[in-house]
Amino acid sequence: IYTLSLHDALPIFDSNTDDETEIRRCFKLAKSLNDQINEQIVNRQIVNLSMGMSDDYQLAIECGSTMVRIGSSIFGERTPNP
Repeated sequence: IYTLSLHDALPIFDSNTDDETEIRRCFKLAKSLNDQINEQIVNRQIVNLSMGMSDDYQLAIECGSTMVRIGSSIFGERTPNP
């Protein structure tokens, strides 16, 4: 018998918008779905909800993110490969 353990959730959103209202809506939806999943799982929960990057991490934290990806803020923007 095999079991599946979910530890982290990493929702992926359309990154073609700078509309804070739309980004907030997506973050809140992801948090709500994460909470619904956790209510259904007995004795195991998704521990990390990873959403938000360098440009929107503060908004993501406000909406319930427990892990953010801020590499560009630390290391700078990536240069595209030719």
